[in-house]
Amino acid sequence: MIVVLAVSLALLLTSAALLLFYYHGDPWRRLCLEMDGKLPARTPERLVIDVVGESIERFGGITRVVIEDVLRSALSVYSFSNRVVSRFESNETEVQAGDHVMEVRVYLREGILSEDGWGFVPGRMCGNIVFVQLLDDRATARFVFIHELGHYFGLYHERGTYMGHPLCPETHGERFSERQIEILGRWDHPGTEYEKHWFLMKEDGRENFGCGT
Repeated sequence: MIVVLAVSLALLLTSAALLLFYYHGDPWRRLCLEMDGKLPARTPERLVIDVVGESIERFGGITRVVIEDVLRSALSVYSFSNRVVSRFESNETEVQAGDHVMEVRVYLREGILSEDGWGFVPGRMCGNIVFVQLLDDRATARFVFIHELGHYFGLYHERGTYMGHPLCPETHGERFSERQIEILGRWDHPGTEYEKHWFLMKEDGRENFGCGT
């Protein structure tokens, strides 16, 4: 009898969870749809990265130093990094004509909910916002920053490159593929049409990602 009740309760909870996901789905969906509309139409003269915390707070002291160091190191792998500036205070960098402002939201305490809402992920691109978890291991943290910014710059997943799975070292590679370099080349020429990574993925075919395969 107890076993039957336990099974029934488990089925009930599973059904409730499925219904919840059906009606609510991705917890980031509404925000990502809104932020998708704020992506640049064309690659900007200069990209201004507004750096904030999970509660939209500003960073100072040693925390800022650590985040700034990881972000600078991550951006250094991109050939156009000289046209990318980070802003840790709202009045720190004056926005000029030809600039585009995007947000990097760095999580220190809370995790970043996955698309199904059941677990946590180290990073996610959400339209004009990039979410990243500042992981304890600096090399992994740097990789996550490179990876999520790569999505923003138009890259989709590919094993053996910076776009491998952030938490699967066997898919990592300290390089970009020829196709990725071609896509990133658009950012070397301001005014080029901005292409979303999921559009490019459909254009090129199935992405090569697979963690553990």
